Amino acid sequence: MIKSELRRSLLPTGVFVAISLLMAFVWWANISHRQQSVRVRTEITARQLSTRLQDFFATRMRVVDMFRMELESNRTTDEKSFSARSLQVQTQFPGMQALNWVDANGFITWVVPYEANKAALGHNLHTNKHPQVRQAISEATRLRTPTTTTPVGLVQGGMGVTCYFPVIVDGRLYGFLNGVFSVESVVKACLTPEITDHYSLLMKYDSTVVFEKSRPDASHPPVAKASFDVAGRTWQIFMSPLDKSLSGVTTTADLILLIAGFALAFVLAYLVRATIIHQNRRIDSEMKYRFLFHQANDGILVVEDMLVSDCNEQAERLFGCSRLELIGKAPFAMSPENQPSGEESTSIAESRLAKVRQGEAQVFVWLFRRADGSEFYADISLNAFKMEDRTFKVAIVRDVTQRRLSENAVRESEEKYRTLVENAHDAIFIAQDGCIKFPNPRALGMIGFSRAELLQMDVLDLVHPEDRKTVARNYINQIRGETPTGTYSFRIINRAAETLWVELSTVRINWEGKPGSLNFLRNITQQKDLENRLQEAQRLESVGTLAGGVAHDFNNLLMGIQGNISLIKHESNLPMALIARCSDIETLVQSGANLTRQLLGFARGGSYEVETIRINELVESTAKIFGRTRKEITIHEDYQAVRATDADKGQIERVLLNILVNAWQAMPEGGDIFIATYNRDLDARFCAPFNMDPGHYVCISIRDTGVGMEPSVQARIFEPFYTHRHQRRGTGLGLASAYGIIRAHGGIITVDSELGSGSEFCVFLPASEKSPVSTNEGMRGLVCGNGLILVVDDEQEVLQVTTDMLELLGYQVIRASNGREAVQIYRRHHDSIDLVMIDMIMPDMSGLDLFEALKAIDANAPTLLSSGYSVHDQAQRILEEGCLGFIQKPFRLETLSEKIKTVLDSRANQTK
Repeated sequence: MIKSELRRSLLPTGVFVAISLLMAFVWWANISHRQQSVRVRTEITARQLSTRLQDFFATRMRVVDMFRMELESNRTTDEKSFSARSLQVQTQFPGMQALNWVDANGFITWVVPYEANKAALGHNLHTNKHPQVRQAISEATRLRTPTTTTPVGLVQGGMGVTCYFPVIVDGRLYGFLNGVFSVESVVKACLTPEITDHYSLLMKYDSTVVFEKSRPDASHPPVAKASFDVAGRTWQIFMSPLDKSLSGVTTTADLILLIAGFALAFVLAYLVRATIIHQNRRIDSEMKYRFLFHQANDGILVVEDMLVSDCNEQAERLFGCSRLELIGKAPFAMSPENQPSGEESTSIAESRLAKVRQGEAQVFVWLFRRADGSEFYADISLNAFKMEDRTFKVAIVRDVTQRRLSENAVRESEEKYRTLVENAHDAIFIAQDGCIKFPNPRALGMIGFSRAELLQMDVLDLVHPEDRKTVARNYINQIRGETPTGTYSFRIINRAAETLWVELSTVRINWEGKPGSLNFLRNITQQKDLENRLQEAQRLESVGTLAGGVAHDFNNLLMGIQGNISLIKHESNLPMALIARCSDIETLVQSGANLTRQLLGFARGGSYEVETIRINELVESTAKIFGRTRKEITIHEDYQAVRATDADKGQIERVLLNILVNAWQAMPEGGDIFIATYNRDLDARFCAPFNMDPGHYVCISIRDTGVGMEPSVQARIFEPFYTHRHQRRGTGLGLASAYGIIRAHGGIITVDSELGSGSEFCVFLPASEKSPVSTNEGMRGLVCGNGLILVVDDEQEVLQVTTDMLELLGYQVIRASNGREAVQIYRRHHDSIDLVMIDMIMPDMSGLDLFEALKAIDANAPTLLSSGYSVHDQAQRILEEGCLGFIQKPFRLETLSEKIKTVLDSRANQTK
């Protein structure tokens, strides 16, 4: 009795104190929660801003780098196209202060946009007042890699970051793509209205403040700190909420709520006293029910009127949500729309609940969906019971997901492997007891035999006779386990009697209780063909390099002979007999020069006088010239409307004549030659072995009805000095030089021949988008003149004889034996030098390097290129970049006089 009275007096007091404390705690927790929310929101906003800033800089850096790659692929550009592309980039990716062009010497030559950045135009970055800028441009120049500065004062005003992306063209530093980012512009581009209105912001790099907006105040906690990366350097931002963001932490409503809570606690204390006696009567029975209910290993759902009215703790864990979240939901609302059978979850659940109401217990498997969206399978036992005139349904839920997943995994694994094998690109089969078992469709298609036929065949019957011994040995060793898993190639013969190259990977396995091998077979026939073509192209390339070097040295000797003969012929009072002897020597020199040109053509160094030509006109005229002297040959012509091509007309004529002569020699008793032209688009697969660019090509096909060639002859037909005919019928350089000439033009010659069935040569030349132009040959004669000419040649004999020839024509001459000496001379006397005569091939400093050095001194430097050989397309490049002309060694005095006069007249017309 005393305890009961004590409980009645102390418990209400305890309730009042507890609820009061609880309300005070809720009040304090609410304020703390708001403060924490402000702190978390500030930190999240700071991290989001740092992420946007880092992504902003990274995206612009990638865009600038892509622009750099465009400039490198274009090789050349001008201010107009650069400005247009730069503005396009800045429009698509706003936030850049400028996107400028810096030349190789560090001068800013183009600025985009112009008005906002013209103060930087002409600025020398190597003399910039900021050491970071000087260091960045020096590193980019030296290392030829992109560099970025730390924050510096911009010429345009304010703090910013500049980056320098070197543009490399043909291994040479062409200039830099300079991106300028104003920190203020970048930050403002990344700021959101929320940050602007509710937060102060401070940005630092090391200890330097680079941006500030309402400097964060330590008296307004919290101050959030975040960092981000700009080109490998870490920047920091500091952010704190403004007063308006802190104004809602503590409100009058909180105080009213606290007072109301104390009043409520007082009322509840009296109500508790009235209910204590009633609660004590039910507490024992309820505790027993709750213990059994909540300690169950299975989830339990109590359903009333199609809705969950209670659940245990295991059900909360199964469904991933609290009891309060489960109560009031329909069981089928915690399920996907359809069950695995395809039926709607709602209709099935309602049907089973209806049967339970009728007294039928239900046991079934159900697919549920958790609160986080994941799904699980469960065994359900559903029954009904009554309590206080109310009907309830109780569902006992047991998770069986792992069991169902294991069953499904086994089923899916079997289906997956079957699909993989049936649809594999490689042939897959099992070899056992000397025959093929379990072949996939790819294996049947490659071999050509059916499954039943393969079971009756010896697997070695499919192997090429020359490879059977190797395959048999490897198979036996594999079955015995004496060799590890390996891959090797061999040939097979399919049902259509085709020989295929295949690559086999094999693994030792046990199949149906006996040893066997799992085999993966891949058809590599096309790959083998490509490898053979690539090896042939590489072999001809190396032979061509050797031939070119020999021809270049021999050409310089001929130049010395030709020059001295020209000088002797123009001596006064020479006997006619001596003049005749000199003419004979000149004829021999020209014969030697023609032989050298053939070697140079094979070495791919002869495309000098390039022009846009009409192929049909050239082929037709060449065929007529050839046909006049070969009456026993009938020529059939088929010319389609083909594109023009950029080529040396004389050399293409030489190629066509060499092929036609070869066809004539293959038909000693006469025959037919079929000539055709057509357009052809070559893909990357065809062009790859020849190092050619895919695209539009013009094809010239020349087919004869001659004796044809054996494969061994066909493989060597383009080698220099190789001929399978009598030596008196040629030097062996005709087709070799033809091959080199076409390769120099960016094309290729292919040959298809069979012994007794004739041969077909196909010449592929890159198509041109230009319109063909006609050229006029100048009059030949000895033309004297005056002026100062700088002659540059590393061969002393050539240098001396060229000097003597020019002086005989009335010119003053300055000599230089190498490129560096020529640069020094031209730097001192360029105002008085009328022409610089440059040798193409020189050690230490090539003709191209010398030409560019002279252009750097004087953009209008008058130059004449002199060579008998060029390295790839350098000679053509020099001519395209402003060289006034080209003269090929060995040249006669008359040719030299005409060329010098033409070049000087051309320069005089340009300066008017």
